[in-house]
Amino acid sequence: MGIKDTYSAKSAGPQGGVAFVAPVGTELPTDATSELPAAFLAGNLGVLTDEGHLRKITRTSNTEKDYDGGDYIINQNEYGATYEFTVYDVDLESVKNLLYGAHNVEFIPADATHGNRYKVTHNADELPLQSFVFWTKSGKKKARDVIQYAKVDELGEMPFKTGEASKVKVTLKVTKNDDNDYIYEYGDDGETAPGPVTVKVVATGVWRFGVGGQLSAPLSETSTNTEVKAAIEAIAGVTGTVNVTGATVGTYDVSLSDGGTVSVNGAATLS
Repeated sequence: MGIKDTYSAKSAGPQGGVAFVAPVGTELPTDATSELPAAFLAGNLGVLTDEGHLRKITRTSNTEKDYDGGDYIINQNEYGATYEFTVYDVDLESVKNLLYGAHNVEFIPADATHGNRYKVTHNADELPLQSFVFWTKSGKKKARDVIQYAKVDELGEMPFKTGEASKVKVTLKVTKNDDNDYIYEYGDDGETAPGPVTVKVVATGVWRFGVGGQLSAPLSETSTNTEVKAAIEAIAGVTGTVNVTGATVGTYDVSLSDGGTVSVNGAATLS
């Protein structure tokens, strides 16, 4: 517990991106850190307002009572998920396609007479299901929500006003994916485990393993992996798991799950 277990979200994607959309069928990420598929990068929805994005899970139930009027059976009768966020970059192609449907948006490249132009047809056509990723970070931490199926459920008002940027609030409604789930949330705290160090005994004689300046009991060129492991575990201040692998004697690969500054002396070297 403590500050390390809190999360203060910032944008984690390219160009300040947080929300990404792609056609259904696009490969979905399965972690919080890998590069997004090209289709999602092309669907970067740009910068969101400082309200961030809101994930809302709805779970409701009804209660049946017993003969004496007490609550007896609780039946879940609803489950659903929505996302809310507000986009600033209303002239971005990916944003217009999301808001109005790609089939209703036409973009015309600049030529000698005109700049880049667009035409949006506003109509009652149903918008398609699409896949979405929300990608954030908090210090070293990264997190992703991955949604296979969702669609625009509601759009807020778009202001056209001097001194105020145009923006639109978007509400997405999530539906079940192919595995009967709604959302996959992936996280990575960014704290990598310390890698193993290799100890080589280069001469006959005594050597010691050190952690944080504290030394083990004496070891020799004939010490086994088990003996080296026991000696390290006995060092004051060593916590977590100690693993010693490698050759039977003479060369040892040592890893400490809780890390620490390691050293050797005497007839051994680190590599």
